[in-house]
Amino acid sequence: MVGNNGIPGNLPVLEGIKNWDKWCSQMRVLFSFQGLVDVVEKGIRALSESETKAQIAAYREELKIDGRALFLIHQCMD
Repeated sequence: MVGNNGIPGNLPVLEGIKNWDKWCSQMRVLFSFQGLVDVVEKGIRALSESETKAQIAAYREELKIDGRALFLIHQCMD
């Protein structure tokens, strides 16, 4: 079941080593579904002082995506 925010109601929970492989696989699918896989795997770039307004806006969007990914990770920890 998926809530109004697009986040499934039954997230996989990491319980240490015993379910690590299954959890990683499920999280990868979740990140892919949410459009977060790139930021999880590659991170976000550093912002320099010579950025244009468009680049700053794109950076802010990257920060939002990164925050969504971190939120999901925190929700899936025991």
